[in-house]
Amino acid sequence: MEYIKLENISFKYGKKIILDNISFSIKKGEVLAILGESGSGKSTILRIISGLETPKTGKITIDNHIIFNKNINFPPEKRNLGMVFQDYALFPHLNIEKNITFGISHFNKKTKKIILNKMLKLVKLEEHSKKYPHELSGGQQQRIAIARTLATNPKLLLLDEPFSNLDANLQSSIRKEIKSIIDIEKTTTIFVTHNKEDALEIADRVVIIKDGKIIQIDTPENIISNPKSSYVKHLFHY
Repeated sequence: MEYIKLENISFKYGKKIILDNISFSIKKGEVLAILGESGSGKSTILRIISGLETPKTGKITIDNHIIFNKNINFPPEKRNLGMVFQDYALFPHLNIEKNITFGISHFNKKTKKIILNKMLKLVKLEEHSKKYPHELSGGQQQRIAIARTLATNPKLLLLDEPFSNLDANLQSSIRKEIKSIIDIEKTTTIFVTHNKEDALEIADRVVIIKDGKIIQIDTPENIISNPKSSYVKHLFHY
């Protein structure tokens, strides 16, 4: 059952084609990686899904509701999506507790406390609730950014290069932690990355993109065993 569907999405900056007739779909609860080199158009896909950019053509459907076509364009705040940016975008003047509850400030005190405790437990940072972002490591900040996003119960979690700011020695362990968080919450997720290890370790399926075009969509296992082009072979160092 298709939960998220992009159909014939095209996008330009001036005369430069960034995305050329992109189409793919995601099942509910699935984790999809968009893998490509810098400038391939992968982050633009996230910005289009979230409503931060408007495509030239195409259609986007989430949970059987059209959020974009030639006649409809839901603003970002009406799409119920959660996006975690590359730099985490935590509020430096707010402690961790207030960062996590920022998006649910309209809830009553009891409900906020229940959600806060659930999120802190989920990301295993219960003892850090009164600390400020600068007092946490990069990996801890990333987990707080994800907790803040999941606290709003989004239909879709979007992650933009989630591991690129982390020390190489930390990346593997943090990948496992983030995968565990997503699996526990069963959150439908799209993340973009230039690192094939991110895609192989976390994603159920991988979209490989080059110069604004989809080259291959498949499971990590099938991409490894049956690359469809010389580019994919090169990407995975055959």
